[in-house]
Amino acid sequence: MEKNDNRLIRKLFMKLLPVQVLIYVMGSVNSIVDGVIAGQFIDAKTVGVIGLYYSMVQGLTAISLTLVGGSSVLCGKYIGRG
Repeated sequence: MEKNDNRLIRKLFMKLLPVQVLIYVMGSVNSIVDGVIAGQFIDAKTVGVIGLYYSMVQGLTAISLTLVGGSSVLCGKYIGRG
């Protein structure tokens, strides 16, 4: 049974990996485009502050997504036990 579970997890991981990479790339491109456009209208210091703020938001988002993902797994295991 465990071997089948590992195969299923590996299959799902490989299916979802390109989607996750695409989401990450879209966020990076969005950040670059925002920086270029903002640089046309505001000074360099302000663009730097915006870049630092975006990095902090990304860090908090990563932490919250980790907690949400972990709690989803725990809830799924609890529901699966009956």
